Amino acid sequence: MLAPSYQSSILCYSNASQALTDLGSEFVADNQSCLSALSEHPFKALVVERDLFGSFDSLKSFLTEVKGSPSNAQTILLGNALTSKESILLFNEGLIQSVSSSKQDDLETCIPKAISAFNRQQQDESFFKLFDEQNERLADLKTKLEARVEKRQKFLNSARAKLSRTDKNVSLLHGCFVAIHKSQSFADIETNLLHILKGELQIQDIKISTDTDDTDILTKTDDQRVISYTLVAEEREFGKVDFFRDIRQPFSSLEEDLLDQTSDAISLAATRILVLGELESLTNQWETTFNTISDPLCLTDQSYSILKGNHALANILNVSADKLSGFDPFSALQMADLKQKLEKAATFRERVETEIEDQHYVFDVIVQRLSQSSTSPVNIVIFRDITQAALLEKQALESSKLAELGIIGSSIAHELNNPIGGILNFLQLIKMNLPKDHQHFDDIEEMERAAHRCKQIIESLLGFARKDDAEDSHSITLQYALDKAIKICEIQTKSKGIKVNWKPDEFEIEITGHQNQWIQVLRNILQNSIDAIDRRAKGKENYTGLIEISLASKGDQLQVQIQDNGDGIDEQDMPKIFNPLFSRKEGPNSTGLGLTVAFRILNEHNANLFFKSIPTSGTTAIISLKSPEIQGSSQVFDTKI
Repeated sequence: MLAPSYQSSILCYSNASQALTDLGSEFVADNQSCLSALSEHPFKALVVERDLFGSFDSLKSFLTEVKGSPSNAQTILLGNALTSKESILLFNEGLIQSVSSSKQDDLETCIPKAISAFNRQQQDESFFKLFDEQNERLADLKTKLEARVEKRQKFLNSARAKLSRTDKNVSLLHGCFVAIHKSQSFADIETNLLHILKGELQIQDIKISTDTDDTDILTKTDDQRVISYTLVAEEREFGKVDFFRDIRQPFSSLEEDLLDQTSDAISLAATRILVLGELESLTNQWETTFNTISDPLCLTDQSYSILKGNHALANILNVSADKLSGFDPFSALQMADLKQKLEKAATFRERVETEIEDQHYVFDVIVQRLSQSSTSPVNIVIFRDITQAALLEKQALESSKLAELGIIGSSIAHELNNPIGGILNFLQLIKMNLPKDHQHFDDIEEMERAAHRCKQIIESLLGFARKDDAEDSHSITLQYALDKAIKICEIQTKSKGIKVNWKPDEFEIEITGHQNQWIQVLRNILQNSIDAIDRRAKGKENYTGLIEISLASKGDQLQVQIQDNGDGIDEQDMPKIFNPLFSRKEGPNSTGLGLTVAFRILNEHNANLFFKSIPTSGTTAIISLKSPEIQGSSQVFDTKI
């Protein structure tokens, strides 16, 4: 029976589903078929359904067989029956790379990520293989060069012994060898030899030609005689050398012997020049490849001091590439703590966030030991800059949250609005018919406040889900929007003794958008700052709250910075601040939608909202949008994503 022919890069050991079929998956029904398929076809992703295995041990045993197979496919475990402890065990032993539910959305996300991880792994393996091959070739060329130098040295010693019979010839031949040895090209050899032989042997011209020489061959005239010698390298003829002089002066046997030995020296020198040229070409290719890699990388010694770094690393450290030697790249990139994890690991990879000259970076740090020598190991360290990718991931995540909130919020709000309105009407009718001293009057009032609270949340959800008409968009200035937002919050800031610092002249910048929405965004952010200052000021006498508003530019981006000295945001709360209904405020008037609405409005205006905070010390909100013509002074700063 012929083995099946596989076309897909996805192999599924699971029950066939529409989601997996739509992805073009191949299906197998048992362990042996799965292992056979992995050995016969280079699958990139393997989907294994947990429910097909009766016990965890049988699942683990099968995954162990998969890991031992020649396939490098990324293994995805399908199903929800696995405990957290079992999942961690399988991840730690490298038996699976990810876990997914059978939902189509999860599969369409998880499987492409697995294929992308497989492709990156293949690319890394290819890169290291190419790197090893280049090192082996350079070592081989070095050995050959040393052998040629040794051979040349032996020949020079033999030549000196043979020419010791005459001081004149020894001196002459020695002069020829020195001239050849100092020469860096064939033209140098011709010029230097002619200078020595012109006086002693009356040589009029010398011409060295190779098989690949495209220049015109020098031909003798009628009044010249020529003697030629073949140039040999590695037992292969690759050219010749011609000596010209007056036809009336024949060459003696001693002169022919001298020129013969000189031609042998030229052969060795020519071989050296050709090998050095090839070595220099390979070195230049390696240097060019090394320096044109866009990711910062370097070669380090055992203590992780830089032996050689590329231009990308030099640029990010703001130094020239020739001054990188001896640098500690981890300390220079503000990730010295990472070195403790590298001491015993031959291969290491981790995502690291760092600040370099007040600019935030996210690096995928890869460390690979290239040399296993115990005395002088060499490591390659790659700092792959994934800052923009991390930013895009965060923006995509927040945008998806907003989209889901809009759908859910509008559905819930429309369903609850009418019943809540009816409840309010009946509560108000009951309240009208009750005297204020009635025993249930306070209860009715509390119920009315709760119903108003529900209605307020519903109206916020409806307002969040509803988009303004495009015709409301027009040209406004940041100064106007900020001025209005500050005035809205002015009663609170003055009553709480909070000082607001800003220079209106900085914000004379026209932008296109919805005026009321921009005012709402700025007001929501200012309100958060006021609440944060109020929380920090509790229990403290003479505490002065401060809100500073400034403008900055970075590249083609305009950034509005709103900084307060409030209580800050805890690290564990930072990922939740845009989540709907999440709030750090206390009391019945907090819906938890302020920042969520602000993020949605800014997203519709092609702008972004970021926060960076130091707990107990304050928070900075940053609005970033495409920069128009900026007038006035500005300062440059970066944000932590």
